[in-house]
Amino acid sequence: KTVNNYEKSTSSYSGISYCYERQGKLVEALKTVQKSLKVAEDNNVSEKQKGKLLVDLGRIYRLNNQFDKAVETYMKAL
Repeated sequence: KTVNNYEKSTSSYSGISYCYERQGKLVEALKTVQKSLKVAEDNNVSEKQKGKLLVDLGRIYRLNNQFDKAVETYMKAL
């Protein structure tokens, strides 16, 4: 199975988001992972990759003490 360029792009955005997260730049991390999810939703990205992005988003919400949003997002990833 060939991975499309959008899948690779969302994976790259995920990495960038994680770097921001590790630097404590949670606003930038949130914006980046949301951008990645938009790309994933608008294109033919696998459900597995979308799930990974949702886990990323949930983790950022958790780190921002937005626990309800984190749980909701984790549930979407299942």
